[in-house]
Amino acid sequence: MRLWYPAISTSASTIYTSALPLCPMSIGMRTTYGQDVLSPISVLKGLPDRWSVGVSTMQGHSDWVRCAAYSPDGAQIATTSDDRTIRIWDARTGVQALVLKEEDCVKGVSFSPDGKEIISGSDGGMFRLWDVRTGVRLASHKAHSDWIRSVAYSHQGNSAASASSDRTVKLWNLDSAEFQPESTLEGHSDPVSSVAFSRDGSFLLSGSFDSTCRIWSIPDTSHVRTLRHDFEVLAVAISSDDKIIACGGRKTVVLWPSDASSDSHPLRRLEMPG
Repeated sequence: MRLWYPAISTSASTIYTSALPLCPMSIGMRTTYGQDVLSPISVLKGLPDRWSVGVSTMQGHSDWVRCAAYSPDGAQIATTSDDRTIRIWDARTGVQALVLKEEDCVKGVSFSPDGKEIISGSDGGMFRLWDVRTGVRLASHKAHSDWIRSVAYSHQGNSAASASSDRTVKLWNLDSAEFQPESTLEGHSDPVSSVAFSRDGSFLLSGSFDSTCRIWSIPDTSHVRTLRHDFEVLAVAISSDDKIIACGGRKTVVLWPSDASSDSHPLRRLEMPG
């Protein structure tokens, strides 16, 4: 992750056109997809057969690590855990910089665009805002009636979203003096596992155990489109140009066009071997 973060954070497609051709020869991703990718990069010699030992191991959590997020500048990493803490790490050295303590197991975390704040979501349904520089909890609200499984900061920095096992997504106006959700998105019939904002802030993507991804218009919060799958959706992502969305489950990722006027068929289906 650290090796390819600068490129991948700029363009998700870079993982295929640039990162993949430079990966070790024997890794599963290369052997599975390498022949299908047209890349401007051709490596004549010197590629290792397998990955080297990890750059660093960050130790400190005493229970499952549930989520990890890089700060926008790549200088810090935030991790959440069932040990009821959020830990902030120096991404270059792996040194722990800060420990933020919660009352519940922490499932999701996301950095603000300026890297000064983070939001978190816990299995107690609490949505919190933190100052990463001081460790001060700036705000807290009982947002959901069940687990918060995922949180996301908008790229504009003025709004956020929380996704929950209570089958809803809540939108937050972080510019408001009142720290509470301004709207609730309903439609999923099972827990909502993941949520992501488009880079231009025009739409929100949610994924659910009900095997669908839903696209919501921002700021009017109307439901735009439902993408159906044959697997529980565990994670979602949006490309940096907002044109492609990814919905992932166990061993499967399906890529779709984000444009509601586009053909409803997926662009590509990626299956992991085994």
